This record gives sequence, C-alpha cells and structure tokens, in this order.
Amino acid sequence: MLSYWTIHFRNSGRIQNSMDTGRIWHGIFFDILKKYNEEMSNEHHNKPSKQSFSISPILNENGKMGRFFQKGSYLKVNISLYDKDIHKGLMDFIRKNKIMKFGNIDLLIEEVSCKLIDEKLLQEQSIKRGRIKFITPTAFRINPVNYILPDPRRVFKNLSRSYSQIFDIEINHDKILEEIERNIIVEGLRINTEIAEYKKFQITGFVGEVTYRINHRKEETQKYLEKLLALAGYIGIGYKTGMGMGQCIVLRK
Repeated sequence: MLSYWTIHFRNSGRIQNSMDTGRIWHGIFFDILKKYNEEMSNEHHNKPSKQSFSISPILNENGKMGRFFQKGSYLKVNISLYDKDIHKGLMDFIRKNKIMKFGNIDLLIEEVSCKLIDEKLLQEQSIKRGRIKFITPTAFRINPVNYILPDPRRVFKNLSRSYSQIFDIEINHDKILEEIERNIIVEGLRINTEIAEYKKFQITGFVGEVTYRINHRKEETQKYLEKLLALAGYIGIGYKTGMGMGQCIVLRK
C-alpha cells in the first residue's frame, strides 16, 4: 500500500531553512515509530535496501523561500509510507498528539491529510506526457559516486523498483526498460546542480524541470510507464528520499 500524508503546522520558534530539516524529520519519524512499536521501528531502520518511506524537508505553501522560517509560519511536510504497519504507527501518533518536537521548537499541528494511493488511482492519474519539477536536489547512487543527470533509464528504473516494493509485485525492470531511449523521450530540459547540505555531509544533485513523453509500442508497458510518471509526484525519485532529496511535482502537459 501507499499512503501520502501532508502535515501542516506552525512553528514556535525560528527554523533554519535547509535540506537538513529532512534529516531531522527522518529522526522524528523513527522516534514516532519507536514509541509505537520498537521492534518494527528497528526492522525498518536497519533495512539494507531502500527504506519504506520518503519524507520532504520542511516546506511552505509556495516551496522553500529564504534562509529561515520565521516563528508562526504556516509550514508543511509531506510523508509517503509504503507499509501498512508504519502507516498505523503514524496514524496512532496523529490521533494522540497536537504537538511535535523539532529540537527545542514545538510544531503545532493544524491540519493533517492522508490519501491512500492504489494501482487503480495511478491508472486514472496516468501521464503520457508530463513535466517533472525537481524541487529538491536529486541524484542516483552508483557506488562509490552519485549520478546527477535526469537520465530516463535511471528515473524510470528507480520508480519501477519503488512501484514493485509498494505493491509487492515481481517486475523484470531491465526487460521493461530495454531500448528506453526509444520509448521515453526528453522533450524539454532546464536543470542546474544544487548542493543538499546536511549537518555532517553534503550531496550534489540536480534541480529544475524535465519534460518526458512516453511512447511505447506495447500497450501494457505504455500503461505501466504512465503510472510510474504519476507515482513520482507522491514518492520522489532517486537517492535519500527518506531525508528530503528527490522531491518533485509532476504536471500533465
């Protein structure tokens, strides 16, 4: 399953506006899970592969602006959960609490929305031609380095792996994505590099806009790729989406 949460809140003190808010939210989220079910929290935290969630950094309604969020700002964080048990853990917390701790600052919860995303909904929202707005630095991990271009193969293979994980489906990603350059066309590109600055490390990624058009000769594969493009707006793309990287907005063209 996939549940997409947006938590709106006001801050009791000034918050520095940086990608590191995504790392802090990562810690807050695991604290919530630990109090709900410590064994489950440890299981998800120690996963060797991709974790079962993605989290945005703190955002205002118009995206990130300025160096700080002033006291009393109306802010939000988006959280996507791929597992029913961690969904229950967050729901349990939201039911019982109106305040979240962000270091020594209180986050006063004002509004919470949760949308359940299934394969049928993604089919209804499928996108053949769309523009992805990468709003936080995006990269793909290729040990020991990061790849920082929106290559269609890397974008859609990453989304395909997430889709497989979320809906518990075995998928031959390489077969689906063979000759991808003929099937997914980059029609527009306006990107630049940006550094995601965390407390103890930095990661360079790309931000900006890329327009993709999907044109596959096999109808079944075409529909699947169109669902992946719709999925991107809910879960993000690439490396460290659990700490705020790879967050994006998808617009149909």
